[in-house]
Amino acid sequence: MSSVEFTNLEKSLGQQTIIPGISLEIPADITTAIVGESGSGKTTLLQLVIGLLKPDSGVVKIFGTPLDYDNLAEARKGMGYAVQGAGLFPHMTVFENVTIVARLSGWSDSEIKARYQHLLALLELTYEFSTRYPHSLSGGQQQRVSLCRAMMLNPPLLLLDEPFSALDPITRTAIHEQFLHLQQVEPRSVLFVTHDMNEARHLAQHGVIMREGNVLQQGSMTAIADSPANEHVADLFRGSRT
Repeated sequence: MSSVEFTNLEKSLGQQTIIPGISLEIPADITTAIVGESGSGKTTLLQLVIGLLKPDSGVVKIFGTPLDYDNLAEARKGMGYAVQGAGLFPHMTVFENVTIVARLSGWSDSEIKARYQHLLALLELTYEFSTRYPHSLSGGQQQRVSLCRAMMLNPPLLLLDEPFSALDPITRTAIHEQFLHLQQVEPRSVLFVTHDMNEARHLAQHGVIMREGNVLQQGSMTAIADSPANEHVADLFRGSRT
């Protein structure tokens, strides 16, 4: 079964067509990178999955079930979502940010504490961070807290929208390694957006290459690298080797 499936999907914003009509299946239980330059439609696809946008036509399925736009709260319990810049609530502590979805979902205090402590350990954050506010954290620390929040409900699908792009190279490399460790400890379907082919090749097993709302190529990262569909895809891979 696919983790996400788009069928005849179309989306326009104002007079601009962002997604002209694509069909695409994202495999389950591995990491898939959607790669493309700015304006390629990759973030729009992610927003259609989480329900921030609704397609003009076509169907979005999550693990075989059409996304119910009238009951998004329930659907989102099965998805974690992290974005560039962390997106933490500035008036909440680290503990409050990470656990808010579990508290709204009615988890018990003991369940929340156990899951919270487990996630802190996985992301190499100490318990003393719990009472701190986002403004007092470094960019890397904020991003790790954001990942903790996205994974609090242990969702089967994790959506990442360029979450590492604003970080300095050293911090970015460290969080990449933590992400790979997370996938070993808690395997799940991951769909992440990036414009960085190096990042895609390092973190993902499957790739979707987009340009101007269209899918140029999809498949295993190895297969795409070995047999690029056109010169644009080939250029992306050549650039990632520099």
